[in-house]
Amino acid sequence: MIGEPNVAHIIGSTQKINFVLYFYLSKENITRVYSSDYLRALRTAEAIVKGSKNLTKLQIKTDVRLRERAVGVFQGKKYQDAITALLKSGGDLMGFTPQGAEKMKDVGCRMSNFFKELCTELDNGDEEQEVVVVVSHSFALIKLIDTLIKSKSYRVVHWDHSKGYKLIRNGSFIKLSLGLLKDNCEDLSTLPGQRRIEFLNLHETEHLQGLVENDTLVKFTQCTDEGKAFSGCIQS
Repeated sequence: MIGEPNVAHIIGSTQKINFVLYFYLSKENITRVYSSDYLRALRTAEAIVKGSKNLTKLQIKTDVRLRERAVGVFQGKKYQDAITALLKSGGDLMGFTPQGAEKMKDVGCRMSNFFKELCTELDNGDEEQEVVVVVSHSFALIKLIDTLIKSKSYRVVHWDHSKGYKLIRNGSFIKLSLGLLKDNCEDLSTLPGQRRIEFLNLHETEHLQGLVENDTLVKFTQCTDEGKAFSGCIQS
């Protein structure tokens, strides 16, 4: 960690699991909350704010850049349809682009632009330490992390490739520590102008134990042949 780090909880959108997140994150001294403007994500953000110590001070800031990837011809359809097509195409999660879908490169661009602006706000803020919650969606978050790892603007530590490139379960979260640029002089392994990102938890699901019945994606991978073939591409 560099100086007094900023901690970000980056959360996949959910519905019924919001109640668990409400209690799990209530011990955190959250200072900022950002969310996709999609209803499911916004409800997750609202549940987290209600459980926060700073309930009266927190305001949710929505940002369209945090939306899930538009999946073209599969928009609004069942998991089975999209996953069957994915498997037929070779099973490349990051390279799969259905007809009319948003390109993953464009998803990474909008997500990384949001992240860059957030980091700048934290650099310019008056607080020595902040806890930031960002509520987004599975494909969007995977591509954000992929973009950060490949960017020379960041030095990423404690990243696990075997866990990172998998679909994110509803209600799970990524916890990371963001170094401030002004503190780089204390970390000789970080280049000038480069921001250090340390992953503290990657796709944390401990709080979701026993709630598999509320996760549509997990149920799909357990109950259908297509899903079982795809099970290695999602979190356990």
